[in-house]
Amino acid sequence: MEIIWLMTAGTIGMSYAWGMRGTLIGHGQGAMVPGAMLGFFMAAMASLLGMSAAWENVWLLCGVGAAAMYFGGDMTYGQTIGLAFDGTKTGFRRGMGGLFLRGAIWFGVAGGWLAIAFAAFYRGVYTAWELPAAVAAATALRAAGVRLLNRPHAPEQGRLPRFYFSKNRPECWGGYLLVWVGLALWMLCRGDMRSLVISALAALGGGLGWFFGNSMQLWSKRPFRSGRLFLGALNRAGMVNGWKIMECSIGALGGFGALFGFWLAYRKAPAAAASFEPLLAPFSSAAVAAAAVWLALLLAYSALSIRAAALPPYRPELERLRTLGLISEESYEKKCASATDERPSGLLGAVAKYGGAGDRLVYAVLPLLLSLSGSALAAQLEAVFVVVWVLMERMLFGRFEDFKGLAAIRAFFLLLSAAVLAGQLLCYPAGWPPVWMMAIYTAFYTAVMLINDYRPKNFQQMRAAQTGFVKAFGANITKGLYFVLCSAAVMLWCVLAL
Repeated sequence: MEIIWLMTAGTIGMSYAWGMRGTLIGHGQGAMVPGAMLGFFMAAMASLLGMSAAWENVWLLCGVGAAAMYFGGDMTYGQTIGLAFDGTKTGFRRGMGGLFLRGAIWFGVAGGWLAIAFAAFYRGVYTAWELPAAVAAATALRAAGVRLLNRPHAPEQGRLPRFYFSKNRPECWGGYLLVWVGLALWMLCRGDMRSLVISALAALGGGLGWFFGNSMQLWSKRPFRSGRLFLGALNRAGMVNGWKIMECSIGALGGFGALFGFWLAYRKAPAAAASFEPLLAPFSSAAVAAAAVWLALLLAYSALSIRAAALPPYRPELERLRTLGLISEESYEKKCASATDERPSGLLGAVAKYGGAGDRLVYAVLPLLLSLSGSALAAQLEAVFVVVWVLMERMLFGRFEDFKGLAAIRAFFLLLSAAVLAGQLLCYPAGWPPVWMMAIYTAFYTAVMLINDYRPKNFQQMRAAQTGFVKAFGANITKGLYFVLCSAAVMLWCVLAL
């Protein structure tokens, strides 16, 4: 019965976390919360199956999960969803097929890294030197896969990849597909069928989650043949967000698939994973120094990213974003007023040009490399502080910029972030209590979402338009209620079960 409750809480939690990903941050940084949460529930399940060492070091799987789920965040899918909506059978098949593929790859890779980390640290399947080598190899495989499957990309010349699921945007799913294949072959070579099962079922759940999630989004926007609407009364009242339903479905089914795969793999083999391999090095000066260097690099890079984002927009880049449909016409017109034809130079120019690769390096590749190399500090920081910091960076220097008293708001949340970092360092090497970690993933993120949705400006617009609360906030009401209930359910499970 405990396993059933855990699976239920994990499915609810992953539905919440993936929906929150697209609500506040998006991209790879937003996917760190569902990744950390998936690692949390895997560690809890391992404990129920008799492998207490995993729960005693829950932050390890949370840190690996946060880094692993980041990968895939740069896979474009907006135009792929658009294909499914274009009203043709060909477009529907291409769109839904492309979404299934992306969901499978995203969760397959993340589930694979989590399974490998568990097998390495708690079963001794993989050696200490193999793990960092695998991270480096995965980086090379991603580049090779993009070149092999997602190039050429020159839509203005009519040159597109053979397998293509967008209108004109460059795709990179081929890189992660090759990474996933590489991980699967590595598991097979090591005879690690348990990890292969976890990765495969995580992939199946992620693919089905996107397929059925987008189906429900389609239903929410188009009447059935009978003329009825999906969630009729709520839909007619403007309180249904089909996109959010899709996101929450991806998280629910992807999370369920990964957790079910973990249970299936280890339900009859607790003895095989009862020991804790001494790969972690919490008191190693080299491991601590490496984590400190990475943290300093991350904060310095973040500061440069904030400064680069504040530079006058580079006009050719604006035109590129407009052509690819990555910027709204309203935002384009607004940015054009301050745009310049002078390309940013120096460090800021490099960050502006190669920001995607830089983000992937500091938020995913390096922490995954360090965590799998035995740096307990890196895993702990990735599991909590970095998850907090990516949210603060996005909100304080982006979404909150129209708030009055912005300087005070920034000071408060920056001090809060510093307190989280200090708290983690003080708790090292034991790590934060698991309930505190889950409170960050749920209560803290939900509170920031509510501040964002119900900002004073939105109430001013409601009063100016003389509309009621329900009409003014619409689907934000149902979304917020769903997230609050999910957060409460997961925290209740944590308090009662842990």
